[in-house]
Amino acid sequence: MISKKADYDERLDFRSRLFDPLLALQSEDVVPPDPLVAPLDDIGKLAFLLPFEVQPKLCNTGAEHKASTRRAEDDYRREAEKAKTRTLQDRAHRTAKKIVSKFQGETRHKGPC
Repeated sequence: MISKKADYDERLDFRSRLFDPLLALQSEDVVPPDPLVAPLDDIGKLAFLLPFEVQPKLCNTGAEHKASTRRAEDDYRREAEKAKTRTLQDRAHRTAKKIVSKFQGETRHKGPC
């Protein structure tokens, strides 16, 4: 990382998607991050550092996370099934209309019995 915040250049930030390794090698101000320190890039990784009463408010962990993920997946499946049902109903309705109109057309063209 760069020693002064005022001189921040995203191309010299090791965790930036714009990181430029050649520029970092040529710069004297760049200090690589400590490889033994894992970044706390996820609130779930950071939660244990916060007071216990704040933790549940910030993130869903464990069973709560699994339950909310499962609910979201179930909602998605239900919506997909509804869309599929609507498509099939529309197709059945169009087919029924064609059959009825064809049947009515045949009975109109026949002469008196």
